[in-house]
Amino acid sequence: MRRFVALLGLALGVSMLVAACGDSEEITFTPTPTGTPTPAATQTPGPKPTASPTATPSLTSTPTPFATPTSTPGDLGPAPTALEFVPSWLETAWQVGRAPVEVNAALQAAGWQHSTDDLGSSDLNGDGQEEWLLTIFVDESGQGTVFGPPGNFWIVGEGGQLYSTFGDSSEVGLWTAPVVILLGDLTGDNLPEVIIETSSCGAHTCHNLYQAVSAHHGTIGNIVVGPDDGGALMAFPTAEFYDSTDDGLSDLVLTGGIVASIGAGIQQARSEVWAWDGTAITLADTLWAPSPWRFHVLYDANRAFDRPDYENAHGLYLRVINDGTLQDISEFPASGDTRDSARQFAAFRLVLLGLLADDQDAAAIWRDWLSLHYSDSPIHQAATALMMEWISGTGNLGDACGVATSLLLAAENPTGPLAYLGYANPELTAEDVCPIQA
Repeated sequence: MRRFVALLGLALGVSMLVAACGDSEEITFTPTPTGTPTPAATQTPGPKPTASPTATPSLTSTPTPFATPTSTPGDLGPAPTALEFVPSWLETAWQVGRAPVEVNAALQAAGWQHSTDDLGSSDLNGDGQEEWLLTIFVDESGQGTVFGPPGNFWIVGEGGQLYSTFGDSSEVGLWTAPVVILLGDLTGDNLPEVIIETSSCGAHTCHNLYQAVSAHHGTIGNIVVGPDDGGALMAFPTAEFYDSTDDGLSDLVLTGGIVASIGAGIQQARSEVWAWDGTAITLADTLWAPSPWRFHVLYDANRAFDRPDYENAHGLYLRVINDGTLQDISEFPASGDTRDSARQFAAFRLVLLGLLADDQDAAAIWRDWLSLHYSDSPIHQAATALMMEWISGTGNLGDACGVATSLLLAAENPTGPLAYLGYANPELTAEDVCPIQA
């Protein structure tokens, strides 16, 4: 299990729970270990995406430990054994100034917490008062989960319970108990964000969810906004924090994304950069790992085409066609050998790039290449129709693409096995070959 140092690059007065007094020392949050399922299939995704920053900001701090309380845990009274009463009990304990050491001991006695790592504190809103950060374990069935105990993450302070990761109690059993992996300023407002991690596992794959809980907008809430509800989500990730976007702020960088199922196909690992955009922490960039598979290089070329980065796309399409070291697949879930289909797709895109550059000669080179190597293929027929329409028509590539796409739609599976290489890979069908719109 990863071990992350609880970071805070500013004088934020962060205090973490320790067992006894002593000299000030670096405090760490150690997430509660969770199990890892045995993948149904293994693969080597290739080297990690290269997105290393030129410099990594220092986000270290040396918080002052809590003083040993003069009272005993018994002075607080036992924590409730019914979950519905725990928030109000915590609010009272916070209001009367009980030491977190006492609170943690009482919560452990009642089974709501497992160790001193489950309660920390930090001044999240700059009001001079430290809020409590609590992992609360919830297992009403008594069985837990195979991959870790379920639970919730709460923040308690002035006004009671200020934040709950799972507001709907029905979600609690679907995820492991969230744990704090970082305290640090990711927004540049000199106040800390609390980065928490939780996991949900199926038969073969675990997905981790990350939230950044912050008081930046005045109230405490999650400021990670992405396509998945609730935060940044990735299969089997590693999480790092550094300035990938060169804006002086640390970013959340997740690397992984491989679904461990034969039916998912051979996938390409990726790094996602989650960065502050002035309003929220959003997905700023996706960096794909180098891969030995020809169809992965085709995916890279298509992504460059879509950006559009035509120069990079051109080089990658050439590599798809000419690089004899690239690997191809013909086994399940592929419906045939991917080599010929990938090369035809790349050649068509080179025809299209020639026309986008208003270079008819360059386009004709690759139309003729298709004629020489794949004369009977629907892709060759579509490339020929594309050029004829572009030359004889208005010169509108959108119209020419429409003609080419109509021919491809009339053919049976013109992209071959590229149409389906596992549910975790892109599906390249007739509509994807010539994507310029009229």
